Amino acid sequence: TFPYDSVYASPGRLLMQCGRYEVLAGYRGGKVVVVDVACEPEDHLAFELEFMQLLGERAAEALEAGDDGSCANLLEARRAFLEEHLLNWVPAFADDVQRVARTGFYRALADIVLGVLETDQAFLEDVLDDAA
Repeated sequence: TFPYDSVYASPGRLLMQCGRYEVLAGYRGGKVVVVDVACEPEDHLAFELEFMQLLGERAAEALEAGDDGSCANLLEARRAFLEEHLLNWVPAFADDVQRVARTGFYRALADIVLGVLETDQAFLEDVLDDAA
């Protein structure tokens, strides 16, 4: 199993395909530049999760500053990225991990990551639907 958006977004399950470019567009929209220090493609699960965390931090800062509009925009960007990217491929990735992992550690980790994403989706729906 490969923890890359493009592997699951491309029909041939190839790395560095269309999914990567869509992720990069999302990062640009969030005014984030990924520096090539990790020798990993930008659509790696760790980078996508870090981007989600960054959007959440920015939303919290906006809320603390009393800028409800910016907070709502950042949470909406977080929800869009979650639904357009992570939730489009992480469930299949988690299934693959369950199928091929030799230790319970990685199977549990896949379950945890998927559970966190699903919980975040429910949270964002509640918060953004209440604000509407």
